[in-house]
Amino acid sequence: MKRLNSIVDSYGKDVSISIEDCRGNFIFRHNVSSEFPAASIIKLFLLDFSLLMEKNLDEKVEVDSLSPDDESMLKFFSGSTLTIRSLLSLMIDVSDNTATNFLIDRYGMQNIQKHIDANGMSATKLRRRMLDFEARSAGIDNTTSLNDVFALLKRHTAGCGQNDPQNHGSVFTDLMMHQHDRGRISLFLPDGIAGTKSGSLDDVYSDVGFIKSAGGLSYIGFLTRNEAVYDARLFIPELSLMFFDSYIRER
Repeated sequence: MKRLNSIVDSYGKDVSISIEDCRGNFIFRHNVSSEFPAASIIKLFLLDFSLLMEKNLDEKVEVDSLSPDDESMLKFFSGSTLTIRSLLSLMIDVSDNTATNFLIDRYGMQNIQKHIDANGMSATKLRRRMLDFEARSAGIDNTTSLNDVFALLKRHTAGCGQNDPQNHGSVFTDLMMHQHDRGRISLFLPDGIAGTKSGSLDDVYSDVGFIKSAGGLSYIGFLTRNEAVYDARLFIPELSLMFFDSYIRER
């Protein structure tokens, strides 16, 4: 707890932290309702809407119609087709921005935002496509809060297999479990127990997710911006391990 308090003392409004154990007890909360730049964490809310809208995740899309950017994994699939399921996997597991923009355009930004608003997630705003740095420079950015993120995660992790005939709840959690960026919350944790989604920009370094244990699911999230991003590379994995050792690891 001393380490957590020192981070809050150092960075104040530029850091948001929430840690909840498997019994629903909040171990630590700071700044959890404040809007932070979402970076790629906004993709979790797009995944949520995609699973609501899509009746057939195996529908195929022509890759060449998506105009992959230079960093997109989709360029390796030129001339072929991919399913919606595969595009969702690329969006979450490797944070592919071309796949994300295709899905934003497929549903419409306003429709996605209406769904977010209808679920009471007031700090989460989808205002721009991925890689639209001109919009971000003009102050138009995607935002979220840890309150909103935790509400979303709990809705999907609690709903797996219940009133979910298409098994979309497990799709959501499975994709998070296969996140390729394992250098933040998951860095020092045992393999196969954490589902996460990270987000990064020049002035943003964040990670959110859940940790599985015999007692149930715990939730953990860090949103940072501005000067806090430099130390966040160290304190996110450090604090995640501290929480695991103190509240989850079997003794």
